[in-house]
Amino acid sequence: MTTSEFIKLLQIADPDGTAHIRMDGGVPIGAAGLPGYYDGSYSYIDDEGNYVTSRIGKKVDIYTQNIEDFVEYHFDSSDPDNYEKIKSKFIFDGLREDSVEYIKSLVKKTWDEELDWESEYKKSKSKN
Repeated sequence: MTTSEFIKLLQIADPDGTAHIRMDGGVPIGAAGLPGYYDGSYSYIDDEGNYVTSRIGKKVDIYTQNIEDFVEYHFDSSDPDNYEKIKSKFIFDGLREDSVEYIKSLVKKTWDEELDWESEYKKSKSKN
């Protein structure tokens, strides 16, 4: 699919352009126009319905950020209030309580993993 085809789909789905985008992989946070060969191939479905994988021409990479990426980006073990600050950045609007609790548990699990990874990294670095 080309960018113009994608834009048309978006305009059909949301003519006034005010809806938020939901997509697999997380929240879209950016896009970059790149040569087709750069950083791996790309795929699309052609006009005949074929699934094509290519490195020719150009592509647009869409960048996303999921919950884990968000926590990792904001993680700072030197800040004693870091977890509380990150947790406060998650806003829940119209979700059932079980969904809220699931997301909160994922945030905590990810933060704990970041802390563990940093601790392991420091241990391995001090051994060298």
